[in-house]
Amino acid sequence: MSTATIPGPLRSFLRMAGISQKISLEEVLPLLARNVAVEGYQGRKDSKGRPTEFLILLKRYVEQARELVTLAGSDGVLRVSNCEQADPVLRILGYRLRQGCGKDATLETAEPERAFLTIDSGFPLADLEATLQGGKPFVYPFAATQVPVCSRPPTGCRLIRGKSARRELTC
Repeated sequence: MSTATIPGPLRSFLRMAGISQKISLEEVLPLLARNVAVEGYQGRKDSKGRPTEFLILLKRYVEQARELVTLAGSDGVLRVSNCEQADPVLRILGYRLRQGCGKDATLETAEPERAFLTIDSGFPLADLEATLQGGKPFVYPFAATQVPVCSRPPTGCRLIRGKSARRELTC
């Protein structure tokens, strides 16, 4: 079976894509396709439609998640135990330290678009901040997730011939 790679935790991706956390892995791509088709464009539904804020944010999240997956390395875990290790993570997340590490360390927004994605995706920013205040090391699984690419439509849906001999999914 073919698979597609979703960067980062599936829970965060589903949240950004407006998909229930209760679905099976087999349902991820069909529901993503549905949401992009229904919510992804305004105006014409062909290549001339303009991307909606939903699709723009989803694309930005995927780009940010790819950066974090790379930073997480081969074991797929983000690890931060000091300020030096925090700098690259904070840059990707759109934050910076206001004054430095220690008991009074606080994070502030450096790049609002990235910071919004960080919060909206459910990234545990407060836990990272606690680490920089002298708490226990921050360890957060951030591995890519493999989801199946289905070769047949999901239950209750079927492929039909649409205009221009294209196949369209109807449910």
